[in-house]
Amino acid sequence: MINEETLHGECDLPLKNYSKNDVQFSIEFYESSPSKYGPKVSLMNKKGPYKVRLKGKESKVVQIEADIDVSKIKKHSDGGAMTGSVPIIIRSGEKSRKL
Repeated sequence: MINEETLHGECDLPLKNYSKNDVQFSIEFYESSPSKYGPKVSLMNKKGPYKVRLKGKESKVVQIEADIDVSKIKKHSDGGAMTGSVPIIIRSGEKSRKL
């Protein structure tokens, strides 16, 4: 928590473009996350979707950060950390992929 009303969230996503072409897409987090993730992950959608661009064959860690107003959310997380996979949705135009 930055203060009583604002939660700061960060997520590092390692991504790789296997195509030789540049790609641009957006990232969102699952709204109904599996119970092991709880509401922490979907809170990141308050500032999303997040735009990402990868050059052909590029690998990089994309850092997503958001300061989220939680003043109107009754039961919100005050903090925490997760490691491992995070449920995300990648969208490009009409196409989407759930990971």
